[in-house]
Amino acid sequence: MEKVQGEMEIERWERSEEISDAEKKVIQEIWSRVYANCEDVGVSILIRFFVNFPSAKQYFSQFKHMEDPLEMERSLQLRKHARRVMGAINTVVENLNDSEKVSSVLALVGKAHALKHKVEPIYFKKLTGVMLEVIAEEYPNDFTPEAHGAWTKMKTLIYTHVTAAYKEALVREREQSRGQREDGEGTGSRRRARLASQGGHRSCSQPNPITPRTPRLPLEEGHRDAPGPPEPREVAPSPAGAPTAPCWHGGHCQPLSDERPPPSPWGTNHQKTHSG
Repeated sequence: MEKVQGEMEIERWERSEEISDAEKKVIQEIWSRVYANCEDVGVSILIRFFVNFPSAKQYFSQFKHMEDPLEMERSLQLRKHARRVMGAINTVVENLNDSEKVSSVLALVGKAHALKHKVEPIYFKKLTGVMLEVIAEEYPNDFTPEAHGAWTKMKTLIYTHVTAAYKEALVREREQSRGQREDGEGTGSRRRARLASQGGHRSCSQPNPITPRTPRLPLEEGHRDAPGPPEPREVAPSPAGAPTAPCWHGGHCQPLSDERPPPSPWGTNHQKTHSG
């Protein structure tokens, strides 16, 4: 399958070349002049970096809203970050002859930006490219073709080590998350097994044996949850001698008619009486 240009470029960057002793000396000599003015050079690098790649500002809440390069130059937060960046590069340059030290320093940088800052490693490639541009412009007499070749290897060294640490940190984080999920699932399985062995596990469809269900009496049609009416009681005939209906409400009842009135839906709580 054909690779897109960005993927081919990243693959080429990851194949770093070994820096010779002569090249290490050239890098350290130029850097000694750069680091003497580290804050101003660092600010120039960051300003150009954010102007050329404004999406990188999303990772910096202190100055992500800044658009004007002059405002960036006056920002104390940006200057502080510039000193931090230049300090990290200085540690790498000073220890070019100690590969383990270089790997350790860049591993810390890569891990912090992967897990804490969530910065994509491609921005390190862009940042180191901007760094070479600024250094070449600020120190044109020192930045010979030989020096440019040495510094190209230097920026590749930084990017490859940071990217490797970045990937390793993400892999470990995923493994830890997977292990925590598996531990949680195992705990749940053990708990269910323990409940089943103790007879304490029952399905939701099974009734609770402690509180058995009691059957509900059927309600008359038209009555919802109201209690049923009391048993009817017979009362004496009215003075006129007309037969009376069984009384449901405890008051005077009307004489019987051809159609018996339906029982009251209010039961005994309804205290309304009928006229005799």
